[in-house]
Amino acid sequence: MKVQCAICHKEMSNINNRHLATHQVTAEQYKSQFPNSPLMTAEHAAKLSARSVRSNKHRRGVPRNDETKQRMREGQAQYHATHTVESRPMSVTQKKLLSELALERYANGFVHPNLGKPHSDSLKQKISVTLTGRTVGPETALKAIQTRRDRGDDLAFFRGRKHTDESKVKIGEKGRLRTPDQRLINRAVMLERMIEAKVTLLNSLADQYFQLRCNVCGYEFRRHPQIFYPSKFHLDICDQCFPKSAVSLQETEVADFVEQITGSRIVRSDMDVISPLELDIYVPDRNIAIEYCGLYWHSFKPRWYHRHKFEECRRRGIRLITVFEDEWVTTRPIVESMLRNVFHRVERVINARECIVREVNADANAFLNINHLHGCGRSQIKYGLFLGDELVSVMTFMKGNATNRTTGWEIKRFCSKLNTLVRGGASKLFKTYIRDHQPDQVTSYADLRWGNGQVYSQLGFTLIGNTTPNYWYVKPPSIKRYHRYALRKTDNDPKDIKEEILRKEEGWLRIWDCGHAKWTYTAP
Repeated sequence: MKVQCAICHKEMSNINNRHLATHQVTAEQYKSQFPNSPLMTAEHAAKLSARSVRSNKHRRGVPRNDETKQRMREGQAQYHATHTVESRPMSVTQKKLLSELALERYANGFVHPNLGKPHSDSLKQKISVTLTGRTVGPETALKAIQTRRDRGDDLAFFRGRKHTDESKVKIGEKGRLRTPDQRLINRAVMLERMIEAKVTLLNSLADQYFQLRCNVCGYEFRRHPQIFYPSKFHLDICDQCFPKSAVSLQETEVADFVEQITGSRIVRSDMDVISPLELDIYVPDRNIAIEYCGLYWHSFKPRWYHRHKFEECRRRGIRLITVFEDEWVTTRPIVESMLRNVFHRVERVINARECIVREVNADANAFLNINHLHGCGRSQIKYGLFLGDELVSVMTFMKGNATNRTTGWEIKRFCSKLNTLVRGGASKLFKTYIRDHQPDQVTSYADLRWGNGQVYSQLGFTLIGNTTPNYWYVKPPSIKRYHRYALRKTDNDPKDIKEEILRKEEGWLRIWDCGHAKWTYTAP
């Protein structure tokens, strides 16, 4: 048995609030307008009644005491404090359904009841409280633009149109307002930011460029006013106190190494290929680019900056490699070996069929610490590929758990010996593991800074998707990155202040990566 909606005549077991919302009515309004149309079948009502009786049978007729009521209030407060909208995102199906319903409503002449009505003071206060602390920035704008592109919208909304004479007059009047006096008014707030940055202005606020003196070291330099606008402003602007030369020298070392092993033409600081973004090192005949990330300067980049640059390169058929400063300084031999592999310039090639596979333990950890960018890590099963008595490749596995939100097993590490390519090594190691342990599911994550892990497709894995970018902490002038887990909030930290704000007050800065590609193998 089913009931029929008196508005759209759709049949269902019960007419819930979500369905009534599509008709812009509440349950009370529906009952008053259609008193002879029930909201649910008798069977469904009996089912709900029976469930209520079972769940409340033990306390029927017994009122809740004050202690129980207080516990319920505290539990509800804790739930709403930890479960935000972001932690309960709608599924793709829900979003598509709501979007289709909204388009259908407006196509039929629906007019929003609040159209043309000003917000009340109480509603303005609620909106202000809701928006407080919300993260905004370039990544939000870029995501909105990409959504409009995917939807097929024409972003050049003025295409084919011309300004009217009235519009031209208004534009001219606004242009004439940009006088030195108007600049002084608009830039007055910059004086406060100069005090925060510990610099002194030596010329006028109305000038095109600011002549500044550092109050710490006395160095005089010039900056464009744009640096003191909120979206661009940061405190460390003195070139003497916060020099850039060290990062530039290391970037030059990377470029020289690539030119040495490839013999190709290297383009530095290219601004044309993915304009307005910059490619630090670009090899046109290989369609490969390298982004060198100085930890201090790139800590001011927004969360999606490196991912957005990765995607822009991918759309143009360019492979982007992202190298962090500490990797080049502290593990340079490993980075050089990985770059040789990227440009197909390895010094030694071995065929996996010439090797044998054996389980290894301590030798695997020592091998990974020397040859893998992230060291050995934790693992429970370790396989090694041996050419005679020489260990040339290692693959390790770990059982998933609730902490890392992985079911089944996960490939934790895989690498070959420095400057060595083992053809078919990954396949031979993985097939041996599958034969010995017969897992139902295996997951692996490929760092998008170095590639999307196409080798996994050859092993029978399926690409699930890309994760969101992750972050590390760094405290200048040190160039060591610390994983975010090492600086999580503790019981001694204030509960109402975000981790990012607490660590920033301690001098820590965040730097983001490109995210990871998630691959999954399912047993046939």
